[in-house]
Amino acid sequence: MTSDQNASRKPSPGLVTLFCIMVATVALYSLYSVLPYREPWTWLLLGVVVLSAAAFLVSLARFVLAQREDYWLERGRDPKNPKAPSTNDPGA
Repeated sequence: MTSDQNASRKPSPGLVTLFCIMVATVALYSLYSVLPYREPWTWLLLGVVVLSAAAFLVSLARFVLAQREDYWLERGRDPKNPKAPSTNDPGA
């Protein structure tokens, strides 16, 4: 196995962060769902769940955009304008 194949098998740091935030959000939401609603501090927990869900969505968007950028860079295209002719494309 070459070093390129080993590098492609290693999870990206963005994916690890995304997974950790997802696990924390699910754990906090499950904790919130089993608690009685008459406790005043459950509103604080609900706020933390909402903030962690927002952090998850932001991390997911950044990860997807980074994957899309890598996809176009591997093909020698500009990620901002992939339909534009490539500079190293002999047919352009």
